[in-house]
Amino acid sequence: MKIKDVSEKVGLSHQAIYKRLRTRNIRAEDITDKAGNITDKGLDILKDLFPILQASETKEESPAETEEPAPPPADTDKTEVGRLHEEVARLQGEVARLHEKVATLEEKGRLLQDERDYLRTALDQSQKLQAITASKLPNPPPALTDGSEEKGPRRGPLGWLKGRRERKGE
Repeated sequence: MKIKDVSEKVGLSHQAIYKRLRTRNIRAEDITDKAGNITDKGLDILKDLFPILQASETKEESPAETEEPAPPPADTDKTEVGRLHEEVARLQGEVARLHEKVATLEEKGRLLQDERDYLRTALDQSQKLQAITASKLPNPPPALTDGSEEKGPRRGPLGWLKGRRERKGE
């Protein structure tokens, strides 16, 4: 038996089985031999991890070992009805769990909508307050100039010298 066979019996992917082994600090090499077959020790570990594996093993081995005749049809119907009742109960439990999950997600969605609405009103109030504050402030002073526009364009790094000569009349 290999990990692939165990994954089919348990109903999980082989990656999920490896992950469960890793979470319990069990290496795959510890439970398999060099050919990849699961050892007896490894089978015991996997049975501890996956009780369904143990149940399926006993179901598979019991008919071969006991060689009992098949039960009468009436018993089969009763066991089938019992199995179906158990399946219905399991599915009802799953439906109840899913209803709880839906209710939780709806509540979470409602809370997120409330938070979004609160943030929108806070943003609107902030923008209104900023507009009111800006309207109450006096006009800012005009930009300070260095005075070069009034005297004319600069003529380079020594432009101040030429301007001085012109004023003196030179």
